[in-house]
Amino acid sequence: MDTEALPDIRILDHALDHAPLPHFLIDDGCWLGDAAALEAAVLPSQDESRACALLEMGAPRIYLGEAALLDSGVVARLVARYGSDRIGVYAPCRRMEVSWSLETKSNADFKVVTPSICEPTWEVLLADGTPTGTIASWWLGAMIAFGAGSALLRADIGDDTDLNICAGLMETYGKRLWLSPLSRAPHSFGDWVRWGKATRLAVDRATYEARDDVRALAAAPQIREAA
Repeated sequence: MDTEALPDIRILDHALDHAPLPHFLIDDGCWLGDAAALEAAVLPSQDESRACALLEMGAPRIYLGEAALLDSGVVARLVARYGSDRIGVYAPCRRMEVSWSLETKSNADFKVVTPSICEPTWEVLLADGTPTGTIASWWLGAMIAFGAGSALLRADIGDDTDLNICAGLMETYGKRLWLSPLSRAPHSFGDWVRWGKATRLAVDRATYEARDDVRALAAAPQIREAA
């Protein structure tokens, strides 16, 4: 793999005792550490007031999850107050399930089976994993239109279809987009980069410490842009 194709790697994790802070901290709503030492705080279900608190504590950026999904106005308000560069959105995702329906009314001579979606896509989940039916690519575009400067998506890329979805998102949103696994199942990050076109990856500390390939990507010489 060419050096130019190597991704940025960051650690995304909870605050752990006796461990350096991760680059991207998954906030529990109670953490009161040095926010300025982070690259970003990730708020899966915390509300606008918590986002403001972390930004006022010096967090360079926050990634707002369920709160932005339920009220897109939160993004616009925070961008107006703190600037686009400090506001991102967070979306856990999974492959949207396809349902089929039998159409019998449009043409009396034919019965047509139609899918609920025309092509494979990821949908955004609530913080507890509940599916929402919200198409991730559409939602990201809407949040960026409201001023969000970047996004963090978590998804398990399990096959070529997921890689194609990932590549499509990267083509549309480019370096606005960070990608991270949704679970700790084994992942082929080389495929994420080569076929999914991922340029920015975030992994948990355990994965980073256990996987030689991930550490090699992170240590490779490259010019890193600001997060």
